Parts: sequence; structure tokens; C-alpha cells
Amino acid sequence: MVTIKELIEMSKAETEAERSIAKDLKVSEYYRKFPELAAIDGDLIELRKSNMLASLEGRDEYAERFLSKESNLRKKREKYLAENNIPLDFDQESFVCAKCEDTGFVTGKDGTLKVCSCKKDLLEECYDRSGMRDYKSVKPENFRSDYLGNGEKRKAVMNGLLNACLGRGDKADKNIWIYQGAPQTGKTFLSIVIAKGMINLGKSVLYLKCESIEDMEDEDIEDLKLCEVLVIDDFAADISSRRRIAYVLNTVFEIRNAAGLKTVIVTYESQKELLSACDVRLAGKLKNAGLIS
Repeated sequence: MVTIKELIEMSKAETEAERSIAKDLKVSEYYRKFPELAAIDGDLIELRKSNMLASLEGRDEYAERFLSKESNLRKKREKYLAENNIPLDFDQESFVCAKCEDTGFVTGKDGTLKVCSCKKDLLEECYDRSGMRDYKSVKPENFRSDYLGNGEKRKAVMNGLLNACLGRGDKADKNIWIYQGAPQTGKTFLSIVIAKGMINLGKSVLYLKCESIEDMEDEDIEDLKLCEVLVIDDFAADISSRRRIAYVLNTVFEIRNAAGLKTVIVTYESQKELLSACDVRLAGKLKNAGLIS
């Protein structure tokens, strides 16, 4: 499992290279327009080289002379910059993204950190790696509370899921949440919007269909135990009662509960139906789950 924070960290070398290239191009353009500035900077470089060589050879008596020459050259340079309206920092690196200052994160209106728009490609990559490769068209910004009517209820469900995943307000006391709704009411869409939204806030997230657990590799199952937010869609009593799935889910739930990690179960079955028909080990955990419907 690779998180958005890790992807941004891995991209830092590329960002640093981009800054350096941009600086070199900017300096070259100024030198082309102002050849005298290029000559002054060239003299400064040569003077520093001579000073370093003299120091290595133990000729300390030249140090004061070099410092005096450098001081005169710097004054000449400052005067030239001022006369030609050249920025003092023209030869310094600038941020590739001024909005986030190349950190990859910005502070939202509510004070929370979220991924900067300059990292949208990394966000898409993280969505894919987090189990949502087949849902590229589902974007958090496309959420509409009036989908299929009853906008107030859908907005309340959205806020409930958001608070459950973040452990905020009256949703802070439980780690397992059941998001229940009738078929064809947009549960998958809303679940993916929430999962992608959590990634955008810097959380490690995994989205999967309950049935897919049966064929998962051990390494992938370990990721289910560790991600900050786990969303299990199409959860049903008959599927979760299959021997391997029940065993994996029981272990995953136990470990996640102990660590205080958030799990959202998405299902069309009521909590009562799940408790009466799913594996007895899971029923004990789902009995104390929170309900969003």
C-alpha cells in the first residue's frame, strides 16, 4: 500500500530537479538580455576560485585583497541590478507551486490540510492503487446531494460518513460503521467519493468489494489491517460468511479496532439482517457498530 503522502515524498526529487532547471533557464535568459551582468557574475566566480586556491596553498596574505575585490564587484552588481530593474533574487530557485510551496499540501478553509491541486496526477495514481482504478469518473467535486431526490437526507449521509471516517463529533466513539441503503441508491458512488476525499486529506485508504477478499494475497490482507480508512462495499451476510472471508474479516476487524482505525461497511442489508445471518464472530463486532442510513 502506497499512500498519497509517500507518493508526494517520492516526487520531491523530481520537484527539486524542476526547480533547478527553471532557475538555470531563468538565469540564462537574464544573461542573454544583460551580458554585462553575466560578465560581473563570471568575475565573481573566478575571484572566488582564486581565493579558494590561495587558501589551499596557505597564502593567507591574499585573503584581504580578495575580500576587497569581491566587495567592489558586489557593489557594482547591486548597482547594475537596480539600474536595470532586475530582481535581486533572479538567480535563486523559485517554488514550482507557490500555492503549497512544493510541500504538496495546502490548508483548507476549515483549517484541515489537503492535497494541493498541483499533485492531481499523484492523487489519481493513489486512487488507482487504493482500489478505485475502475472508478476514475467518480470525483469528490461531482457529489450532488440532490441525486435521486431527497437531497437533505443524502447530504446528512455524506456528512455522517465524513465524520465517521474522521472520528469527529458524535461519530468519534465507534471504529466500525455500517452504511446501509436500498439497492440503486448511489451507495457505491458515495462510498468512493468518501474514500477519495479521505485520500485528499492525506489519509491512507483502501476500497474493495467484500467478495474480492476471498482471492486476496496475504500481503494485501496486511494492508487491510493498517490503512487509516477501510471501505468494504457490497457487504452481505452470505458473502461474509464464507470460510476464508469470515476468517480474514474477523482478524482485520480485531486489529483495526485495537488500533482505533476506521472501517466503513457498505450494504443493502439492515443491521438486524447482518447480525442474524453472518458469521457469529463478525456478528459480535457488527452488533456494536455505528449505523448510517
